[in-house]
Amino acid sequence: MAKLDPEPIRDPQADQLLTPQNSVVVLIDFQPGQYATVGSVSREEIDLGVVTLAKLAHTYDIPTVVSTVAVGMGVNAPTVPQIMNELPGVDQIDRTGVNAWEDPEFRAAIEATGRRKIIMAGLWTEVCLAFPALDMIEAGYEIYPRGRRRGRCQPGDQRPRLRPDDPGRRAPDHRPGPRLRTDAQLGAPRHRRLPPHLQLVLPPAAQPWPARRQDPASVGR
Repeated sequence: MAKLDPEPIRDPQADQLLTPQNSVVVLIDFQPGQYATVGSVSREEIDLGVVTLAKLAHTYDIPTVVSTVAVGMGVNAPTVPQIMNELPGVDQIDRTGVNAWEDPEFRAAIEATGRRKIIMAGLWTEVCLAFPALDMIEAGYEIYPRGRRRGRCQPGDQRPRLRPDDPGRRAPDHRPGPRLRTDAQLGAPRHRRLPPHLQLVLPPAAQPWPARRQDPASVGR
């Protein structure tokens, strides 16, 4: 017998999976001068990933924290416009130090969300991503480093290496972009609506349902 009734929707705030209601997106140091020093991946690849992440954050109304370094000091330019154009109303938090978690304004922005699951992308894996991630794991946060949204100063493997030997400090497994989009849209197939994440990444000819824009707040209803 065919199943027609939808399954109960899990509590999106208490869910162990990432949801728009229990997570925060953090973007660190995606600034023009920083791109010039990345040797492991092209700027186009980085932009493709981080701009898509920014679009997802905006579409699902996920709190987003954007941080820069040394803009006020006159050393660097702000976050590249390709990213900020997708995040209307989001302010950039400037710092004077390399570790974002050491900046009081950055910490306050994270703490103000009341959420513990942090989807983090930093332009340099070794510094922008690793330094705050390790400190935040120590402080009890779950860090989900985003692949293909960051690079390394040297060519080669750029998989996240944020797992110290102490099991109590380990970050959750790295999740590729499609997994994040799937976690955020667990309820969509129940109602035969075109999920917002598919509207972002599929051309019209490849979309499985008739394209129909919707209020992200209605997703899963």
